[in-house]
Amino acid sequence: MESFPPELLAKIFSFLNGKDIASVAQVCRSFYEASLIENIWRTRCAQEFAVKVRHVGNFVFKDIYTKLLHKYRFYLGLWQPQVSSYGGLFQVLFDPGHAAIVGQELLPPRDPFITEPLRKKLLFTVSLDRENEDDVVCVGGYKGPHKAVILEISKDEFVFKCCDSNHHRHPNGKHQELRDWIHEETSVPLDMHQFPHSQELLLMKFLILRQLDYAFQYKRVTLQAPLTGVPIQPGIFKGTYGTHGLELIQLEYIDNCTKLRASKLSGDPNVPSGQVTFEVVLQYSMVLTAQQQASISALDAIEVRASDTPYNNVPTTPQPFRVPLGCHERFLEIPRTCIARYHGLGQVAGHGYTNPSFSRGHWVVFSEDLFGFLWLELLSLSMYHRVKEDLA
Repeated sequence: MESFPPELLAKIFSFLNGKDIASVAQVCRSFYEASLIENIWRTRCAQEFAVKVRHVGNFVFKDIYTKLLHKYRFYLGLWQPQVSSYGGLFQVLFDPGHAAIVGQELLPPRDPFITEPLRKKLLFTVSLDRENEDDVVCVGGYKGPHKAVILEISKDEFVFKCCDSNHHRHPNGKHQELRDWIHEETSVPLDMHQFPHSQELLLMKFLILRQLDYAFQYKRVTLQAPLTGVPIQPGIFKGTYGTHGLELIQLEYIDNCTKLRASKLSGDPNVPSGQVTFEVVLQYSMVLTAQQQASISALDAIEVRASDTPYNNVPTTPQPFRVPLGCHERFLEIPRTCIARYHGLGQVAGHGYTNPSFSRGHWVVFSEDLFGFLWLELLSLSMYHRVKEDLA
């Protein structure tokens, strides 16, 4: 094989993984020279990390593969910040345009516009410096990029630490820092003369984050694979939670797809992140008339019983939907028909997750991407819309 043309050797090597390519490169000079051919590493980047581009700025694919993608492969994917009560969603991915690995917070859109895309807030980058060495940089704050570290602490957890949190202190003081943060968090300016309950909750979150001093711990989020015989596909959704604003939940099926569980990725002081927000046993489906939905008391009187329809027999026939009189809802474009409806249990709790309990509700499926949960005791309808961004 030593006499093979370098292009042919490169074609053969492109079927190997990066570790094996490094091994064969040590066999002889011709193998080493063939291992430097750009197309080998472009193929590795595409097949192992789905980086399918022709160029990566001024860098070569071998350096991008060995010094960024392979070295930091553990960090790629979805993560949940371990921030008391609040959690959230964080994504680490390779950005071909900047030839860098980026870590970004994925924030819900403005309340109550659940159909809008997620907002992205960049926290750190990992790129190659002038010496072609990897460099971890925190990009938040007011004084430009500065040094940071990321560290794997278990197979599903890592920590991020800004090495100079003074960069995140506003030059005009804490009040301006709070104003900027609330505007960033909600897309709404802070009015110091009108400080409603929702902004008091934001103030609590701001103070907790400030105490962490830009040192965060993250836990891996694993998405459930597509399924058959379920009302809608699993995934991540944006939902309305009253004065708590929009929150992110993960919808998944358990117990051989006989049950559905919705867990909070981002939470609040009542029901924190990581907790179940509602659950449904798919055997308890129902079809209601518009009259049966006229009031909460009428809905509350409906007997909870198992349906004669098999739980995996996905309904397709539309049925009427009506928001009952006196029920609070924030979403303005609620359909008048739904494709499925189930009895469910939603979790409620006092401040500080005190006295948690499950109360009756209805899970209402409008489409593959839109559903609601009607909280019978709270007289409230939460609406949820699927996150459409590529999170793989």
